[in-house]
Amino acid sequence: MQKLFAAMTENNVEKGIFITTSSFSSAAIDYGRKYHIRTIDGEELARIVAKNQPQEQFPIEYSLPCPKCGLPVKFAYLNNPTTVTCPNGHNVDSIPDIPMFPKVRKLPYNILSYKSSLARNK
Repeated sequence: MQKLFAAMTENNVEKGIFITTSSFSSAAIDYGRKYHIRTIDGEELARIVAKNQPQEQFPIEYSLPCPKCGLPVKFAYLNNPTTVTCPNGHNVDSIPDIPMFPKVRKLPYNILSYKSSLARNK
């Protein structure tokens, strides 16, 4: 922390932040207060990261082609797999079967991307 304060002084910086993944002694906290250095310990750092962690964004709905006729079938995002009937009466699973990949039980972004790349490479 003393090196930080020296760098602050050398560069005419009024405030600093010192972060650790562990904890600070009471002397280090006092030193930080005296020289306008904010101390962030591991617990506070974890709270900051958790608070600012980007949340995954899921679409409200997504479409998959019917494997039999190719018509698009819309699905609302659900945590559990579901089956929907296409306009031609075929059942379409919300989790498509793709060779080389086992069925997964969550929204298949990686599988949809894989399927899209297959279509582009045909």
